[in-house]
Amino acid sequence: GGTAQANVNMNGYSITNNAVLATGNTTITGFANVSTTLQVGTNTATFGTAAYIVANGNVGIGTSSPTSLLDLYSASGANFTVSGDGPTNITAIRSSTDASGANFVLRKARGTTASRTAVASGDTMGTLFFSAFGGTSNRNIATIAGTVGTYTSDTDISSSLVFSTTPTGSVSPTERMRITAAGYVGIGTATPSVKLNVVDGYTDLAGLRIAGTDMDSVNNIYLASGDLSLSTGSGAITFKPSLTEAFRILSTGGITSASLADAVGYKGIPQNSQTSSYTLALSDIGKHISITTGGVVIPANA
Repeated sequence: GGTAQANVNMNGYSITNNAVLATGNTTITGFANVSTTLQVGTNTATFGTAAYIVANGNVGIGTSSPTSLLDLYSASGANFTVSGDGPTNITAIRSSTDASGANFVLRKARGTTASRTAVASGDTMGTLFFSAFGGTSNRNIATIAGTVGTYTSDTDISSSLVFSTTPTGSVSPTERMRITAAGYVGIGTATPSVKLNVVDGYTDLAGLRIAGTDMDSVNNIYLASGDLSLSTGSGAITFKPSLTEAFRILSTGGITSASLADAVGYKGIPQNSQTSSYTLALSDIGKHISITTGGVVIPANA
């Protein structure tokens, strides 16, 4: 191989051995047939290679053994930036006769690039950052992260997806939703225990809300089959038409309502107490209990 110093102008020459272009200005115009590796370095006292073009056409920046068309490596961390003063995009296109599409891969390994080791439980495999320039700094204010749930072996690695946004008055993202390895979705909780787990410890209106587009909308919970079950881990089930409590079913099975006639209530159903309950007996068959927007109404002949 040879080393070309100072200004070099290659126009239509063929290189059959390793070639090093270094020091001073370097211009390559026309066609160069490189049968081994073309190295492009920088003008430094000690020659350091910045890029390699290997025989198969792969380009390595920071690596002499690129494994793809463009392979970037830096021991201190590699960054790739695309910027513009107009519409700026990164586009991946796959044209093929099968159903597969293009991929965007974020991969995590422990160890080093030369000697990789397995991930561990809780590792973040990759994060998609949504960043805004605040005037002095770039702020990552929304993220989607893929995390390792539990690492057991090379063929048993569970995962979660974590979605975070930033509240008003802050620049730090907070986790809002998580999809676990079990397929459970948690909103306001990182440990959902059912298919959809909604947690909010700050407001009385926490939970799942179904709302129409106007006040006349009819909102439904539709079951294709089976029964509707309302349950709580502990405590009562409260019914609030127009956000005002009408009645509640206690954990003991009793019903309380402020609309009942007195503190004892009809048929022994308490009005204001939440500690006792009423059990319908066989003698009560044929009698009616009406539930209205005003509460629970039991006819006087009950």
